[in-house]
Amino acid sequence: MIATQSFKDMHSNEEIPSETRVPLDCSLYDDDYDVLASFPFHVNIQSDGVHSSTTYAYQETEYQIYMLVIENENVLPLTVFCLKHLKYFNMINSSIFPYFSDNDADFQFPPEIEYLSSSLTTVYIENTKVTQLPENFGKLKNLSSFEMRNTGLINLPDAIGNLPLNFLRLDKNNLVSLPQTISNIGSLNMLILDDNLRLHSLQSLNGNRNMQYIMARNCSIDRLPYNLPNLISATICLIPRNCIQL
Repeated sequence: MIATQSFKDMHSNEEIPSETRVPLDCSLYDDDYDVLASFPFHVNIQSDGVHSSTTYAYQETEYQIYMLVIENENVLPLTVFCLKHLKYFNMINSSIFPYFSDNDADFQFPPEIEYLSSSLTTVYIENTKVTQLPENFGKLKNLSSFEMRNTGLINLPDAIGNLPLNFLRLDKNNLVSLPQTISNIGSLNMLILDDNLRLHSLQSLNGNRNMQYIMARNCSIDRLPYNLPNLISATICLIPRNCIQL
């Protein structure tokens, strides 16, 4: 019998200390199909060029899932992170665990994402409450594109500076500032931060020599970045509704 591990197993309406978390044991699953079978919802296996309006996956070869789109689901099963061939992970209009909480700290993305540190290249999360990212998010050594849109994100971990990102999109969130370590991402060339109403500073980007495009509309920017020698275009709001183009 295949065991299913999810946030429902690990959390109740009371906060559970991190030391009581059940370790994720991927050795329970023979292949990626076994992992998908452990989910509490159905996953459609799609052919190339065919898209579904529900949760679906693409396979590279038999038993090897390289793309997963979770849509309109009420839980993120931790066994997702046992899909060792996964390159593209999307989560849309869903919940990371199936209960209500008004504590933003409860909505941290699961640290088990480090299980995919060698495979993930793209993460896209939209309309799914995720207010924080774990520090070990910075272990995704092949992640080139990362998008979190309308998730309620409050801050980024310092480890974001370890990622080899080219593209970063964090619009419609609750960011106030960016970590200083973001300047360490030498490969980053496009950054979208629109509709972070409390975002007041972009000076963490100072000295990024590869940055080409910045969009920070409908923010409250009062400190502009400098020493961006390859910048091609930037639209930045100094105060709401008072934007400039560089």
